[in-house]
Amino acid sequence: MKTSLLNRDIYACSALLFGYSAVVALMSLDLNPRQWGVLDAELYHLPQINWFMEWGIQLNYPAWSATGPGFHWLMAAFAQLTGAEALDRSSWQCLYGPAFLTATALLFFYAALRSSGASPLRTLAFGFPLISSTYFWTPALYPVTECLSMLGLFAMAYALAASPRQPLTFGIAAAASTIARQSFLSTAGAFALMTVSEQWPRIFTWRVVGPAILTLGPSLVVATALILQWGGLTPPEWKEMHAGFSPGPVLHGLALLGIFGWLFLRREDFADDVSTLARNIAVIVAFSLALWFALPEDGGTRPHSVVWKVAASLPAFYGRPLLTLPLLTMGVIIVFAYWRRGWRDGYRLSPELSLFACYFAAQAAQKFSFQRYAEIPVLLLLCLGMARLKNKHPRHDAFMIMAFAGYFALTIWRMTGSG
Repeated sequence: MKTSLLNRDIYACSALLFGYSAVVALMSLDLNPRQWGVLDAELYHLPQINWFMEWGIQLNYPAWSATGPGFHWLMAAFAQLTGAEALDRSSWQCLYGPAFLTATALLFFYAALRSSGASPLRTLAFGFPLISSTYFWTPALYPVTECLSMLGLFAMAYALAASPRQPLTFGIAAAASTIARQSFLSTAGAFALMTVSEQWPRIFTWRVVGPAILTLGPSLVVATALILQWGGLTPPEWKEMHAGFSPGPVLHGLALLGIFGWLFLRREDFADDVSTLARNIAVIVAFSLALWFALPEDGGTRPHSVVWKVAASLPAFYGRPLLTLPLLTMGVIIVFAYWRRGWRDGYRLSPELSLFACYFAAQAAQKFSFQRYAEIPVLLLLCLGMARLKNKHPRHDAFMIMAFAGYFALTIWRMTGSG
């Protein structure tokens, strides 16, 4: 089902989404000052924005932030156009600029769900899990780079859902994400990955090479310029902290997928005969065990994730927290179910899985495994996959909404400092 810009419901939902983001921006002064968005904005992003306001938009600059300069350029230009001399957290540009970018991201998210086949009502229902996340709200409230990179990510999701064989829109969205956060470079490969899987084994044809150029070209231009300037994928000031490969972000993404994903499963995802089901279970268990043993002996624990904190406090086996094994197993089950759905819909690799795989491949090129780097892509994957389901299960959807209503309440409780 395609989404037309002339559909009446998109205007109503657009007004609701923009209004929602404006109200959230007004609430930001009452939020817990210990939230990561406050600290990141004041320590890294506001100084970077103010430097560009003073010295102009350029590639050669002292890096307060480890991310790409795209968001800082955009905010600096916006502030200067509106007559500001410098920004702080209470500046109206910092309140409403990120909120506007997040609202625009929501429009792409809504359009992606509609293009995947969901009705307007089901689209809002599927969207609720994502907007109930603290990691969605915070970039809407504070000047941090996630609001622009999230916009690009949602625009890529829309391009894959609406026109999975038209790459130019996807390439432009990928470039916007890459210039905001250079780790998004490999997400540009999602379109190419899906295209190659569709054309395999005849991959060296214009039907593959042409889309690959349009998809990867914009992001590669951006990344090449940054690498030449920095001498690597991160600014020189941040290389020691960020450089290096770690399986932690990939495993973290699968663990989060396991936590949320069981709510998005359907009975038909496992409609096989007994022998096929037994074989699939054996493969899933073996693969999950292999992933679990790939964890570092300290369990890959980081102090920046609820998942990793809880896992580190529970019993371990050979230095690996036992909690991560069932979570990884459930994550692999979700991936398998979504791959099956894509196959039934005519794709060798489903669009949302290709985006998910490339995103977490990019995240593995760093040492950090913050939960906020994983939660939004995980929920985006799950919501898109639900929207593509042809069979409706209102009771299941209602249960999902109730479950995430509790999560939403917990989010507000934590963000307002009550917890």
